[in-house]
Amino acid sequence: MRILKLILTVILFTSCNPSDHKSSPKQAVLYNSPWIFDKVVGSALKFKNGRTFETHLYNLSYIDLVTGNNGGPFFIYMGRDCDECDAETSLYVQTPSAPEVVEAGENRYGCPGTERDFATDSLMSTSRAFYGQVLPNITGVIWFQNELMQDKTWQKSTFLVNLNSGKKKETRLKGNSQLNITLDQLRKGLCKEIKGINMKTEP
Repeated sequence: MRILKLILTVILFTSCNPSDHKSSPKQAVLYNSPWIFDKVVGSALKFKNGRTFETHLYNLSYIDLVTGNNGGPFFIYMGRDCDECDAETSLYVQTPSAPEVVEAGENRYGCPGTERDFATDSLMSTSRAFYGQVLPNITGVIWFQNELMQDKTWQKSTFLVNLNSGKKKETRLKGNSQLNITLDQLRKGLCKEIKGINMKTEP
């Protein structure tokens, strides 16, 4: 009888061992993707795991995150570095492992969309921006711009923030020769386009 009780006890203990139960799908998602965006709270980005990332910006709006091949996430968001001023909204690409200073226009990028002269309302530039795997084997953020120059000619250019190494590597190129490649990446679902906004030049 003692032997039978002992066997039953061992079976009961084994069946109740927590280590034998798999994590729920929700727990697995939270563990594997800790930076799941929740909401904007003032000048901070709040994530569903309880973490927050302070941006020190006003009129903050979150876009998404990009993960480089050899590093943590880079958050992409828009905001202004001052409250009561004429500064336009800018685009930011920042990582929580090494946040950068944003005061006085530092470490900001132009938002995609159209920009018009604040006095004459004439068109000054147009641009499109994409993030993700924007070019084959390159993860980051890329801008394709068309700007009105002082001689009244239009000049096309490309600006790339390469995040492959886990750090930002910036490159500026003449022309928009890579646009069709990025659009092909977009059609394949490898990158996304950032919605453009209407802007005015700073006085």
